[in-house]
Amino acid sequence: MRPSGASIIGARADDLIAEIAIAVEFSASAMVGRSVYAHPTMAEAVNEAALDALGRVINF
Repeated sequence: MRPSGASIIGARADDLIAEIAIAVEFSASAMVGRSVYAHPTMAEAVNEAALDALGRVINF
């Protein structure tokens, strides 16, 4: 599954959309879930979504 774009509305949306923009730019798939993130961050939410797509969600 490769993202072709995204829309995010709400507080701290800029933190989240930046992560998705990187995935789109480099034709990344759910492999974004393999990235390491400091905890807790807003971008970690995108990581969790990617891990969920792979069936490997950590925080639920």
